[in-house]
Amino acid sequence: EFPEPEMPLAPETQTNPPPLPVPEPQLHLDKTAYQVADLAVVELSLPAGGDRLHGQLWLQDRQTRELLAGPFQLMTFTPGPEGRLYCRQVVSIPPGALALRFEAIALDPHSQQESRKVSQDCQVLPTAATNGDWPALESGESW
Repeated sequence: EFPEPEMPLAPETQTNPPPLPVPEPQLHLDKTAYQVADLAVVELSLPAGGDRLHGQLWLQDRQTRELLAGPFQLMTFTPGPEGRLYCRQVVSIPPGALALRFEAIALDPHSQQESRKVSQDCQVLPTAATNGDWPALESGESW
């Protein structure tokens, strides 16, 4: 009688839990409308937690979808209210666009995972409109 062959035991696989999704950042602008060459103060906030997250911010023309500024790498966050971390970036408003979109994501540098993208829109006011120069605005001189 032959002994039954021993079945090799399946190697114990250590399953790592799937990585948690990267939380979406919150994006805040200091204004809802800007003029060309204004400086927009953009604040990005992330939940405070054990993982050190980074942020990425860029500016896009809403009509052409052209990248106008960035991407900016945001890596230095400071603690703030409500258990969140905050980072500010100053962005100059470029000429040529009437409507802008600020977009941002959070990044986990260890897993290379990204959060969902968040965005905030704003308008670019023509210089003549803010000075009350309506004839120049109507004639198109300020464009």
